[in-house]
Amino acid sequence: MQYIFKNLGGTEARFIILFSLLAVTSLAFLFKSPASVAPQTLVDAQSSVPRITWGPIIVSVPSLDTDGDGHPDTYGPTDVVKIEVGFSELVCGTGWILLTFQTADGSSISRRANYSGCGGIPNAVFFSYLVNPADVDDDGLSIMANSIYVVTYDGIVVDAAHGAIADDPGHKIDGGLRDSTPPTLNSPPGISGRSPDNDTYIVGDRIKLRARFSEDIVVNTSGGLPTLSLTLGGEFRQAEYVASESDNRRLIFAYAVQLGDEAAEGMICVPASVEDERAGFKVPVGSSISDLAGIEAELLWSVTSCIGGLRVASIEPTPTPVPPTATNTPSPTPVPPTATNTPSPSPVPP
Repeated sequence: MQYIFKNLGGTEARFIILFSLLAVTSLAFLFKSPASVAPQTLVDAQSSVPRITWGPIIVSVPSLDTDGDGHPDTYGPTDVVKIEVGFSELVCGTGWILLTFQTADGSSISRRANYSGCGGIPNAVFFSYLVNPADVDDDGLSIMANSIYVVTYDGIVVDAAHGAIADDPGHKIDGGLRDSTPPTLNSPPGISGRSPDNDTYIVGDRIKLRARFSEDIVVNTSGGLPTLSLTLGGEFRQAEYVASESDNRRLIFAYAVQLGDEAAEGMICVPASVEDERAGFKVPVGSSISDLAGIEAELLWSVTSCIGGLRVASIEPTPTPVPPTATNTPSPTPVPPTATNTPSPSPVPP
């Protein structure tokens, strides 16, 4: 190279240098690496709809070993089932996947495992489901084909076509395994609230009773309304179940005072259920008071609870006087006087 430049004039040497620079620049433009290309904009990156490239797969590990082989195979209540799915690009947004439960009697139910995150393994999306005490699956969880719904934060609904996952015996569900204890009363049932009129219940007023349990309660009224006994002056009456309070642990019963009911102050009581067979809860055949796992509640208590300062009187409510309404008697229409056509007297001739 030094020989060439020595034997060339200045003009020729400058020409060769310029030509070489142009050639190098052209080659760099043609063969530049992808890393040097400006990244796509968000719109360009999402011009195609993301699609599933792998999964879904269940990645969580059950906590219970129900067959005794040393390998956990069953989820209990409060366990979390986790599922992962891979997409052709990173998908962050909201959605769910449907888990199918096959119970021992052959029935099938579905539960939503909700979207819980994205990232990690290339373009993975995560779903999770919190096991409820009432959930049961004896054959193992399965996932129906095309049961995923995901929409990105930009409003793009992804192409979530996928195959099904058959029943997996390594991922069974028994939400009641950890809940073998029946719900119990936290304290004897008692009167709820005050009377509506000067501490005295009269005919038509409702006396409300409240019973609070140790866990969430489900009341089945298929066979009729459960009742709770109270006494008014020593006479038994039955308050009917009307509602569960918002925490699902307190049940409300109500009795409407009838004509003839009387109770002096301090004689409104909820007697101990172990003292008299007429006392306590009465649950019709076909109905139940149980927890979320279907375990029936223990409905016994040994202390009578009474409330002072209130009484019941067999007094009918005073009817509210109805104010007289103004009568709209139409006024007679005045009759205008009519002109009388009295004939003019005939002129008298002079």
